[in-house]
Amino acid sequence: DTGDHNRSENLRIGAESLNHLLIVPKEMISFNETVGHRVADAGYKEAPVIVDGEVQPGIGGGICQVSSTLYNAILLANLTASERSVHYYPSSYVRIGFDATVADDLLDLKFSNTLSHTIYLLTEVQGGTLTICVLGNSADRSGEELRLTSSIDQTIAPKTVFHYTSALAPGQQQLQSSGRSGYLVSAYRLHIKNGQEIRREFLHQDEYEAKDRVYLTGTR
Repeated sequence: DTGDHNRSENLRIGAESLNHLLIVPKEMISFNETVGHRVADAGYKEAPVIVDGEVQPGIGGGICQVSSTLYNAILLANLTASERSVHYYPSSYVRIGFDATVADDLLDLKFSNTLSHTIYLLTEVQGGTLTICVLGNSADRSGEELRLTSSIDQTIAPKTVFHYTSALAPGQQQLQSSGRSGYLVSAYRLHIKNGQEIRREFLHQDEYEAKDRVYLTGTR
């Protein structure tokens, strides 16, 4: 969202930290160590972040779009994350099951270069688009096209809870939060050759938590 200047600036700073990163075979990369702490002194701005399932202002909001985009890029380069965490609920900017949330000193995205040759990251934030490219040696390509897909295995309905308040008349109810469904999701990497799927590689199963539907009930 180019209209959200603070969030866009956070994405630009985070992506720039990954730009021109050279990763030799067997080297392990930590997103948090590479990008650094998301603090005001590093130029990060206040933008919406998710804390315990709730959206609130925080320094560095939006950085998870960088980590999630990187996660998708490495999967399409036939690499696999050794550490990755899922958001409380699905993100709008990646397919469900393919987000990767990060938090300073708490949640990280880590992966190693398991290919035979060095890889090189190029990043760009321009025109409302974040792009991350993984460049490598053609000798590491298997001749297969890789695609990502996911399936919702289960939809988890929100629970209904009641909070009592003297601000409402007895028996009167008011919807405070409509809640949100949760999901159990399986993620796969598809191996395509000559236009045909030859292998479906299971990556992981994620659970996105449901959020309670909350009613206020009067006691006065």
